Parts: sequence; structure tokens; C-alpha cells
Amino acid sequence: MSTRLLILAIILSILIIILITMGIFSFLNKNKEKASETFKFGSSPESKGYKLLTNVSEFSKEYQEALNTVIAKLKSEKDNPNDYYVKIKQAEEYNTNTIIVSIIHKNTFETKDPNKVIAGNPSGKDRNIYYNLDVKIITKDLLTR
Repeated sequence: MSTRLLILAIILSILIIILITMGIFSFLNKNKEKASETFKFGSSPESKGYKLLTNVSEFSKEYQEALNTVIAKLKSEKDNPNDYYVKIKQAEEYNTNTIIVSIIHKNTFETKDPNKVIAGNPSGKDRNIYYNLDVKIITKDLLTR
């Protein structure tokens, strides 16, 4: 009887180790996209796929109204839209026609120590702005981290 308990304990221990290992790999995979948003000081916005926010004509027509709305929002907050770079992606967590306008302040790309990697929101001004293309409104404005 004690041999069976010992075997059962060993099997349970192995299963727990497997589950913990799977959890760690799952966590790492979920954070790959977040990790790709790290910047090296001195990297150019263009090298990360960003365009200057105020160059609205460089974007697809379907996004230009959204960008103009974001520009107006920044101006209403006494922020300079010329200081921001942008990347647009579809908001997959919604069933609506919503995009995420990721705006990154130019200070995030400042040249400092080229060997230092930073993550998060070093300027304190980087944001994800959710815009619904159907109703043409900003639905969320979140600081990034």
C-alpha cells in the first residue's frame, strides 16, 4: 500500500512540474509582443514601424479620420501632435470595427545610452487610443506601460 502511495506521489510531482513548466512557457509566449515593444535608446521610430502622427496622408484613407481625431484630442490637452509617432493595429478583443492607435512620444526614442534597453512608458506620454471606425469616436485612452 505504501509503495502505491509513493508511486502516486511521484506521478503527482511530475505532473505538477510539467504544469509549472507549461505555465512558464505560456507566460513567456504571451509576453513576446510586449517584449517586442521595448526600445533601444537611439533607435529610430521608423525602425520600429512608427510614422509621425501629423503625416496623416501617409496612412490609409480609412484611418485618416481617426488620426485627425487623435490629433484634435492631443491639441485639446495642450499636447503637441508633432511630438508623437504612431502605429495602428486592429483591436482583436472587440467584435466591432475598432483600431488601436498606439502613440509614442518622441522622448521615448531619445538618444542616450545606445546599449541600454528600455521597456514601458519612459516619457510618461505613450498611449493606446481605441477608436471605433463605425461610430467615429474614441472609446478608450490608456497610458501604456
